[in-house]
Amino acid sequence: LQELLADAEQFTDPSWNAEFYDEIVSYVRGYAPSSVRGTFQAVVAVPKGALNPVAVLIANGVEFQNSAANFSAYQYWVSIQDDGSVSIPRVKEGWYRLTVIATGII
Repeated sequence: LQELLADAEQFTDPSWNAEFYDEIVSYVRGYAPSSVRGTFQAVVAVPKGALNPVAVLIANGVEFQNSAANFSAYQYWVSIQDDGSVSIPRVKEGWYRLTVIATGII
């Protein structure tokens, strides 16, 4: 199982195949090339007692639970570090809303 996990984890880095996708960008509807992407960083004050906090960055005006049919509703999910820091690489340029969720808290 550890070997399978290690194999899968290598593909969690969003830049692992960016060069390939940048080459075929004209054929992939809604894909944003590296030239229009950057890194989002923030520090979040997580409420005391919040368990497993996650930051969700999503296109402004779109609810993340309703965005599956909207190819332009980019969304990015990341676990919040113990110090409250959040770093999301390869975010497409644009306006976003940040939602913080944790077990029992939104």
